[in-house]
Amino acid sequence: MRIIIAVAALIAIGLGVWHLAGATAGLTVTRTEVGGIPVTTFRPAAGPPGPVVVIGHGFAGSQQLMQPFAVTLAATATRPSPSTFPGTAGIPRRCRAASPTRTGATRP
Repeated sequence: MRIIIAVAALIAIGLGVWHLAGATAGLTVTRTEVGGIPVTTFRPAAGPPGPVVVIGHGFAGSQQLMQPFAVTLAATATRPSPSTFPGTAGIPRRCRAASPTRTGATRP
């Protein structure tokens, strides 16, 4: 019984990896940094590049969480660019608050 479960688990893992790898098939994915902030741009591999679409995540998000949106938008001939904002998802630099007297999530 354990062997059957192990084989089923390996098949499930293989199918998951295959599905994830297939999501970006036909797209050109470019990773870069702008001012120390990682930015990934998706665009169709063939055809002229379309307009850039900046994708911003919520407070606790990251560019990896926005990848499904980027893949879907890239299929429409746009160039989505999800990024990870400072102070979230391992980017150590904090965002600055709008007011120097303000404290909260964006100021220590």
